[in-house]
This record gives sequence, structure tokens and C-alpha cells, in this order.
Amino acid sequence: MDTLIAWISKYSAPVVIVICIGASVLYAIKIVTEKTIEAEFSRLTKEINLKLERRSQFEQYVLLERYKLISEFASRLNQIGTNLKRVRSGKVVKGLIDEKEIVPLTLVYEDLASKRFQLSEKFHSFFVAQAGNVMRIANAKTDEEFNEAEREYVNGISKLNDMVNNEFKTERISW
Repeated sequence: MDTLIAWISKYSAPVVIVICIGASVLYAIKIVTEKTIEAEFSRLTKEINLKLERRSQFEQYVLLERYKLISEFASRLNQIGTNLKRVRSGKVVKGLIDEKEIVPLTLVYEDLASKRFQLSEKFHSFFVAQAGNVMRIANAKTDEEFNEAEREYVNGISKLNDMVNNEFKTERISW
């Protein structure tokens, strides 16, 4: 207000009016510019949040599918191992062996190859090694070879529990 009174005392009324109109126009431009920038930032923030939300949902989906695959492969290898023990003890297990091929184990290897990217390299390598341990159990000629292969397989299961907990933090989940 003091500035306006000082202008009126120094300049003529038309000059003061032009200065006031100019100041008003500048103020209006400033307000419009600020609002435009604020609106653009708001739009970009919403866009980024939506992208992050979609990415988060995708990651959750991938992790859930990975967890299901890990559980499935662990279960399938365990079942094959159990059936091989049954055969070793003299029982007949239908559909397990066809002309020296362990049919379900071949299917596991095929599925491991096709699901490699979903599993991640860490879990893929682990299950290939575990399938190799199951193959060693099947090919064991002596009780010592059998026990060693079985021990490595069991150690692998313990390692899998640690890997799953590290990947999915399953031990932190509680009711």
C-alpha cells in the first residue's frame, strides 16, 4: 500500500493505473503458471503411482506363481523319490519306469526347462541339482551310493526351506 501511495505522489494518475494494470496482469500470469505447473506435477504423480501399483501387482503375481511352481516341483521330486524307494524295496509302481526311463523325472526336467524364467535362475539350478540327486538315487548300485544320494537330496530339501524363506519371507508370516 505504501508503494502505491509513493507512486501516486511521484507519477500522474494514468501512469499509476498502467503500472497497477501491469502488476495485476503479472500477478495473474504468476497464479496461472503456478496452477498449471501444480496440475502437471499432480498428473505426473498420479501416472507414476499407477505405474508403480501395476508393477507391484505384476511382481506379486510373479512371486505367487514362482511360489506355486517351487511347491509343485518339490512335491513332484519328493513323490518320485518315494516311489523309487518303493521300487528298491521290491514293490511295483505303475507308470514310474518305462524301458529304464523314469518317466515322471523326465517330465520334471521338461517342465524345468519350460518354466526356467518363472522360477528364476537360483531355483531352476536348485531343482536341476535335486533332480540329479533323484537320478543318483535311482541309479545307485550299492546301499552306500543310495544313502549318499539320499543324504544329498535331504540336505537339498533343507536348503530349499532356507531359499524359500529368504525369497518369500515365509517365516515372518503369522496369523
